[in-house]
Amino acid sequence: DLGIDGFGSVLEAKIEAPADNTKVGFSNGNGSFFWTKGDVIGVSSQNSFTPMTLAEECAGKQVGKFVGNAVLTNGYVLYPYNENHVLNGYEVEFNLPPSYTYTSLDAEYASAEGNSHNAPMWGRIISNTVTFRHLGAVIAVMSTNLPAETDLILELTSGSKKLNGSFSANFAEFEPKISTSASSIDSEKKVTINFK
Repeated sequence: DLGIDGFGSVLEAKIEAPADNTKVGFSNGNGSFFWTKGDVIGVSSQNSFTPMTLAEECAGKQVGKFVGNAVLTNGYVLYPYNENHVLNGYEVEFNLPPSYTYTSLDAEYASAEGNSHNAPMWGRIISNTVTFRHLGAVIAVMSTNLPAETDLILELTSGSKKLNGSFSANFAEFEPKISTSASSIDSEKKVTINFK
């Protein structure tokens, strides 16, 4: 019992095993998984998702408790939450941004608000518990010996496939994955990652 008042639902969330091959946060580059303060998940509710927020005492832990007023049936959960996600039956449509900005090291933000820009994950609710699985790939970047106050910009590009914008996944599939398509719009074929 977390002793959290004013919330109608508490959902326990963890990551598929092995946890050290996943990302919501990495600790000091060793691959250890943890939830981050301020993380929000979305619980399926008709044609949208209802947000649930990580309980503060679960920041920096591998298993988190999320609180909110979602109805916890045997539905679906998506991470990270975005109010623009649309659920149409089993099909979810979401948007991936064209750029991300990181301002601290992963090891520094386990218990602080920070760089929670992560690949989408999904899971099914079973007995008020969800085990998340990734919908796509994750890239880890490590840079050493940079002078203090150095900004680093990493740009990922694709010859023909869309890397940002609208994407979809079908939760009726046994292993849902992000569906992408070819794009003729150059700005959709790149993602910029800013390290400040």
